[in-house]
Amino acid sequence: MGGSLWFLIVEALKKQENPLRNDERIVCIMHYMLEMSISDIANLLGENPDTLKSRIRRRIKPAIEHVVRELGIGAHLAITENSSTIQQMPCVGKESG
Repeated sequence: MGGSLWFLIVEALKKQENPLRNDERIVCIMHYMLEMSISDIANLLGENPDTLKSRIRRRIKPAIEHVVRELGIGAHLAITENSSTIQQMPCVGKESG
């Protein structure tokens, strides 16, 4: 997913009704935009990898998915322990032409 699209997502995360905290946005950028592994981020921030993984699963990923829906971006998020992927997907239910 392109950097300019990520900029829109991160900016939208700041403006949500229940916005991500700065530290959560940093983890979001490190994991999704910079494609850093959870273990690398945890080591860099001095956090437990399981705690970080839980925060991503419970708070960050749902926030991103909400923003993606709000912006009308057809994207699919997949999180694994060692990497992250965000792939642009076609919008389901829209007719072409």
